[in-house]
Amino acid sequence: MAVQIITKNSATAGSVPAADALVQGELAINVKDRKLFSKDADGSVFELSGSQTGTNTLQQVTDAGNTTTNDIDINGKIELKASDGSITTAGKIQASNTASGHTFETRTTGSTVAKAFIKGDGSATFAINGSQEVRLGVTDAINVMNNSGVKAVTADYDGNFIAGVSRFKVNTHTDSGNSGSSVDIRRDSDDYVFKIFNGGYANTNLSFFVKGDGSTVAAGDVKIGGTTSTPNVELKSDGSAEFSGSVSIGGTTNANTIDVYEEGSWTADAVDNNNEPQTAFSTSKAKYIRFGDILTCYVQIDYDTTGSINTSTFKFSLPFPQGAKGSGIFVPTADVNAEVIQGYGTASYIRCSIPSDVTSGSASYRGSVTYQLS
Repeated sequence: MAVQIITKNSATAGSVPAADALVQGELAINVKDRKLFSKDADGSVFELSGSQTGTNTLQQVTDAGNTTTNDIDINGKIELKASDGSITTAGKIQASNTASGHTFETRTTGSTVAKAFIKGDGSATFAINGSQEVRLGVTDAINVMNNSGVKAVTADYDGNFIAGVSRFKVNTHTDSGNSGSSVDIRRDSDDYVFKIFNGGYANTNLSFFVKGDGSTVAAGDVKIGGTTSTPNVELKSDGSAEFSGSVSIGGTTNANTIDVYEEGSWTADAVDNNNEPQTAFSTSKAKYIRFGDILTCYVQIDYDTTGSINTSTFKFSLPFPQGAKGSGIFVPTADVNAEVIQGYGTASYIRCSIPSDVTSGSASYRGSVTYQLS
């Protein structure tokens, strides 16, 4: 009759014989896990190397709580690195939907609250500090929540960007102070909707602002086009304006365009009708204003009967003599009812009449001439 030798055994997965269940060198086998055990001289139970045979599942390897310090490579597609805890995969990572609806989440050690998670609908939430969160695709494209859980910044799917209380602010300052400037876009108690501060976010010096009614104020000069030193248009803080080109009013045709504006003075030389010097008439206080091709000249004419003139008229020169066409009247300063001096433009001069009611002494006349350049 054949003799059967049966070692101590167990059919329970993960079962390891206790030390007091074996004597030194005695064998015990777990037939479920296909593992062979024995006891050494120190009284410790150990697994015999190479005791597993056949194909073992990963479950069978880990049921006993076995660990490894080696990297695990799964068919060259997935690598689990024991050295740094990283996972490298050649394919996608897919997580199942949990009870909270999260398909992927991260937590800090020992915490039961997810710090970041992705839901099955593709939305994502990142917890920053307390109730401060950044949410992507939850109700809007982007939501940034403040400590009270209220939306501080929102970007919706229509492309609208809304900063808390309709505010968008950018500060440029040093870490050690408030030097620099800031831009603030919001509607505040002063009805400002766009503000630029000079001196940082803690400074109240407004350098530029736009109000809700559309009015705009700049504390400094406004320069348009050209260069900083020579702009095409400059609106100055003192109320003046400079234009390097023409200005059109009420239209863009030549009739609506002012291409020249100039103010100045000139020497109005008085001569007789033959362009000869004479001593009866002289001029002073000669000033002009020019709009385009239209000029208005202001002149004082002084008449001294002791002087000599060889013609029945006299004339004086103009500041812009290109074919002057116009006329003017000069009224005596001593008696507005006395005879006036009349003049008209001819070439580069204004030809004037000689008053007949002044037969002795002297008289002064003031007036203007308006003429057009041809």
